[in-house]
Amino acid sequence: GGGGGGGGGGGGSGGDSNGAMSSSHQRRRPAWDDMSAAWAEHRALNAHALGRPHGDTFRVEVVERSAEEVVVRWVFPEGSPRDCSAWIGLFDAEEFDWSKGAPRPRYLRYKPLTSAKGEGTVRWPLKALRGIGDSDFLFSIDSGTFELCAGPSHTFPVSQRLRVRDDTLVALVGAAHGCVLPPRAAAAPSRAAPEPPRAGDALSESEEEESSDEEEAGACPLQPLMFAVPQVEIEVEERKDVKQVYALADRLSYHDWGLCSKDATLHASRRNSFASAAHGAGSPRPTDTPTGAAAAAPPPGEGAGSVGDDALGRRESVDSLCGEGAVLPGRGDLTTVTSEGYGEATLGTCERLVRLLMRLTECVPAMEGWGGGWNLDADATLLDIGSGYGKVVVHAKLLSRCRAAHGLECVRSRVEISNLTLQGLYGELDRKALDDDLLRGVSFCCADATREAVLRYTHIYAFDRVFSQYTLAALARLLQRSHFFVFVSSKGPRTWWRHGLSKVQPVAKMRFVTTGRERCTVFIYVNAQFVPGV
Repeated sequence: GGGGGGGGGGGGSGGDSNGAMSSSHQRRRPAWDDMSAAWAEHRALNAHALGRPHGDTFRVEVVERSAEEVVVRWVFPEGSPRDCSAWIGLFDAEEFDWSKGAPRPRYLRYKPLTSAKGEGTVRWPLKALRGIGDSDFLFSIDSGTFELCAGPSHTFPVSQRLRVRDDTLVALVGAAHGCVLPPRAAAAPSRAAPEPPRAGDALSESEEEESSDEEEAGACPLQPLMFAVPQVEIEVEERKDVKQVYALADRLSYHDWGLCSKDATLHASRRNSFASAAHGAGSPRPTDTPTGAAAAAPPPGEGAGSVGDDALGRRESVDSLCGEGAVLPGRGDLTTVTSEGYGEATLGTCERLVRLLMRLTECVPAMEGWGGGWNLDADATLLDIGSGYGKVVVHAKLLSRCRAAHGLECVRSRVEISNLTLQGLYGELDRKALDDDLLRGVSFCCADATREAVLRYTHIYAFDRVFSQYTLAALARLLQRSHFFVFVSSKGPRTWWRHGLSKVQPVAKMRFVTTGRERCTVFIYVNAQFVPGV
């Protein structure tokens, strides 16, 4: 999508790292109490339909380990695993690319799930590991005839990685990542999206400049608000490893900051200096650093291609630093050339946002009791539309340890710097943490996000403060047909509803501070089609 980046240098507020919450909704107690009571009654009346007794996530996880065996806990939230012919398999983790959705490899060992329960445990004797060689392995549950866990590898739950040396289990690596099943809900008919803008269409000044005061006041004539929208603030303490990410990205982007595609003649002469700076910061390890196509492999649904028109009309070739499946936008793509302005939030602001996303069902009153899928955790996937120099993507991964964090950016040099930063971090961050899958699942790609067929991420973030009406209209159509739980945007609900994104509802907002000391409001939206019981 448009070029605006997330992330940013700058400082942030200190405080309790556990994230103490203060909400301005407490000053509007009567209105909030009324709506909170209404939803509490709604949940009580519809308890039988709101959730599943075993949660909303297909999961397989090593819970016990001894010298003789490992105990694997599994969760099958929908139906009976016995009736679905489900089974648990042991796979080579080097071939099972669970973060981006490559075809799943053949299992090495397996055990059928004959239980009629929704969860249980399976004991695997370590003698079953004999003869499979020295590598990292993982367990995954195949749902059999149930559709969700029967596609590419990103739709499968995976356990921690089992590191085997000389037929002996020496360590558990990384975290278990589940596969979230959307809540039971009736999808309401969506309002038809408007026609896409054309190059000759003139946008009036009133259309281009939205009234933030009216949006924040809740003046949304197109459809009613479902929830109170409190302003939530979380005070946090900045982490050392996150500061290293921002410092490295700032060094690599020093001569590029704010440049757009029209400055392509400057990019080529600086590409070598970017690479030198990255390697000077610390060369990546050749064995486990994502390089080449694997450095930025996007999940399924990302575009595929190789060339685009640069600002001078020439055909540009794509190198590995642009990411796998990169499609460089052409100079006639209004959704990108009109939205290449750059801006970024401060480190402290992004820290507060990520911490809030990790605890949404705890911090947002309306989301109390909603269950899994809404929080940015180890089962979640994050997409940053207009990822800039990649700071927010890596920031979110370090804090949440989410399954995958992907950045889409339309300006080539920003993607190149993002991937160079990712490589350089393998020489700067703690080696033990890196061995524990600290950065696995992080990727960047140069493409126009609005050209995607559908987006399949649980959480989508867009620093869309600089996006034009062309970009917003195209992005609204894409999001309306996509499957996500949470969407973060600086645009108010009236803007998105007017462009046809009718299925989002705001549940909270927070103040954003940019590195240029500008202030804005960011809204946290939920997919109303997934709201429990609706």
